[in-house]
Amino acid sequence: TFILLHSEMKWKATVEELSESKVILSVDDDATECGGCALASFCSSERSCRVELPLDGHRHVKVGAHVEVSAPDAVRWRAILYCLVLPVLFSGLAAAAVAMADGSELMVALAVVCAPVLYFLLFMAFGGRHAGESLWHIEEIID
Repeated sequence: TFILLHSEMKWKATVEELSESKVILSVDDDATECGGCALASFCSSERSCRVELPLDGHRHVKVGAHVEVSAPDAVRWRAILYCLVLPVLFSGLAAAAVAMADGSELMVALAVVCAPVLYFLLFMAFGGRHAGESLWHIEEIID
């Protein structure tokens, strides 16, 4: 989490393909290792650092252009809230609710484990409303 809070999320890439709805980028080898790349979840392959992103607002890029991909601070803070703070909060609230209802230690433990699982299931089911948003900024690097 410390790295997520204090590092700038930027990568250099090359535009490989463009379509009506997406842009496919090849992350430069010297920019990052695929294993530690925050864009890795968008990769189309485990063996290459090819990233597929929505084209929203990035129609100015051309195939072969060298670009810098960055995530705005709002995206970073939203990720911390949705993936760290809220699950821990729900887990604590579930444990407190079961304990206050005179539940056994086993029930409290189950509540602690099941609350974040339920949270993430609901998030995956209903959290798609942000899918259409452009979460990444793509800027062309002028040599």
